[in-house]
Amino acid sequence: MIPSVRRPAGGRILPLLLILPIVACGGDAGDAVLDGLAAALAPDERLLQMQFLDPESPDVVAAVVQEPGGGQELRVYEREGDRPFSARHRSRQGDRLTNLELEDVTGDGRKEILATWAGGRLEILEVVERRPDGSYATIFENGGRGIERREAPDGGREIRVTSRTYEEEEGQPPAYEMTIYRFDGDSFVPVPR
Repeated sequence: MIPSVRRPAGGRILPLLLILPIVACGGDAGDAVLDGLAAALAPDERLLQMQFLDPESPDVVAAVVQEPGGGQELRVYEREGDRPFSARHRSRQGDRLTNLELEDVTGDGRKEILATWAGGRLEILEVVERRPDGSYATIFENGGRGIERREAPDGGREIRVTSRTYEEEEGQPPAYEMTIYRFDGDSFVPVPR
């Protein structure tokens, strides 16, 4: 267990015991990152989870932040040199973020941020990539009863979303169908059947 941080209205940092998966940078470097992220949070926000996007550098971090009203937000924070962390990307696709992973799903050799959200009865997957100009873009966002990531027959990656069709007759069990998405070089598009 690693203490997470929140920034109360008074500006002091209070430690809380929550799991923070830190893949790199321990000790003093990890403490400096936590202090830097705490300073970037608004009053009464709380850092729930974080991942370093570059294992060689603690200066780019994906974070899950709990806001005062109870909502959660995915943020990508960056800093350069001695400058403070600043949020470069923010998104909220569901009620709460249930999983935060890094995986190369586009085949470009760089890992994208995969955020899995819970939204009512839906599972929502958001894929965020860093563009060549340094900006961040959501290249996939979809929800369904179930979402799977698999290797495609050609060796690429695909995302399978199973959703209810609502095409069943009265008295019949719910009907579902699967849509398969593959990366086309810019975003994930449905594969024609």
